[in-house]
Amino acid sequence: MRSPKIVIILLIVTVGLFATTIVYGCKTVTQSKQIDTLNKDMTQFVEVITELNSKIIQTDGQVVELQNELESAKIQNEQLQEDIKTLNEKPKWIEKWVIATGYCPCEICCGKTNGITASGELATEGVTLATSRGYDFGTEIHIPSMDNTYIVQDRGGAIKSGRIDVFFNFHSDALKFGKQRIKIYVKEEW
Repeated sequence: MRSPKIVIILLIVTVGLFATTIVYGCKTVTQSKQIDTLNKDMTQFVEVITELNSKIIQTDGQVVELQNELESAKIQNEQLQEDIKTLNEKPKWIEKWVIATGYCPCEICCGKTNGITASGELATEGVTLATSRGYDFGTEIHIPSMDNTYIVQDRGGAIKSGRIDVFFNFHSDALKFGKQRIKIYVKEEW
């Protein structure tokens, strides 16, 4: 007959196992592979628990040894839970290539001169980006060639998917920036 401690430990580990199977949706190939690896580890963990449970039912004489194996499996499960939590907390940066142009708060670029963006923010050089509606206001976009991370704060009638506008304070700077094909990284939160 199994001791009450063994039954309690099995219940705790089983509840922990079910809790770890809740894994958030992944958006990148790398993170999907990491989640797949963690899920395989979880499958192996289930097999170990099943085997240990079978051993406990079959032989009562080896309870202490099985308790040690069960404790080891419990520690492994806790580490897997921590790995999944850490993976889901890290920001995800998606690489894309886009056509970028510069704009300023002048009437030529914006049709107005007040510098207020579509999100209601005051356009700021080094911060403000205008994108298509494919990006929510507040989305962070890193532009490695400019060594800066911008925030989507504006929209533009001519901005379609695959295009962005980088805000500059002066029209001459926007013209100097011109039109470029650049690599960007879009921060994904999930």
